[in-house]
Amino acid sequence: MSSYSESFSTFTVVLGQSAHQIAEQFCHPHLDWQKAEQVYLNTLTVYAVDYYLKCLGYSTDWENCDSHNIAAQILMDVADLLVKDYGKLECRRVLPGEATVYIPAEVWHDRLGYVAVALDEELEQAEILGFFQQINTVEVPLSQLQPLEQLPDYLSSHYQVKPLLGPKPRVHLSDWFKNIFTMGWHSVEELLRTEPVELALQFRASPNQALEDDLSTSVTRTKVIKLGQPEQSVLVIMTLKLASPQAPTNIQIELLPTGEQQFLPVGLQLSILDEYEETVMESKAQEAHDGIRFELNADVNSHFSMKISLSDVAIIEDFLV
Repeated sequence: MSSYSESFSTFTVVLGQSAHQIAEQFCHPHLDWQKAEQVYLNTLTVYAVDYYLKCLGYSTDWENCDSHNIAAQILMDVADLLVKDYGKLECRRVLPGEATVYIPAEVWHDRLGYVAVALDEELEQAEILGFFQQINTVEVPLSQLQPLEQLPDYLSSHYQVKPLLGPKPRVHLSDWFKNIFTMGWHSVEELLRTEPVELALQFRASPNQALEDDLSTSVTRTKVIKLGQPEQSVLVIMTLKLASPQAPTNIQIELLPTGEQQFLPVGLQLSILDEYEETVMESKAQEAHDGIRFELNADVNSHFSMKISLSDVAIIEDFLV
């Protein structure tokens, strides 16, 4: 189907009725015909890569991707696919006669790589050509593709190891009201003493900062999180408020830039997970995003987790209220 396939092995996926039904379902809400066409083609492209990866034994999670979200489809030209335990791949279509792969700048972040998929004129077949690891231009020549057979080894190098250490340690938040704090979580005063002046000013400028004016019912702790390559730091501020011993605990979580940085790293994501590890709140930093803020109420003895991720690196901390 493509001239590229003459030099490297590829994988062909038949786009049957089920593939087109999904594409039709996704494009139907979009009234603009250009956006509807874009979504239709993107859906077929992701469908093909999803099918290919499942044939290789990988588990995917398309439902929790931007390409499966109508609001994200409106805002972006996106065709992402999450490969469980590895990270996200961007699946980019190649139409007949094209010698380059179009990869918009809005999907340059939070991706392990970019898979090129050639669609035929009748949209009956999709040929998976190869992949790029990282890119820095919106039009990438097909000649720069890495062979498809190298993709499994590339994914293996990004496997996110899950340590088998039994139950994960939890931060007992009720102890905070007794002035008992988990290692790594510092008071405001400790933060201002140990971190650079710029970080201290950033904290003081936080619009939602809760003052520790009543330690019996309110307490604030801070933690600096480092992640990503190159390593980047962000500041977590968690404030607990308790109206009475029987009342739910009000929990405010803020994610702010540190040091001389005015904004959070693009693509940084903050997620709140329930006790079943299901995502209940989630937000991702875009351009010029100066902070992420969540507020929730939790009953005594309930569990939740905070997940901070950037690219293929994630840090999860578990809490017991």
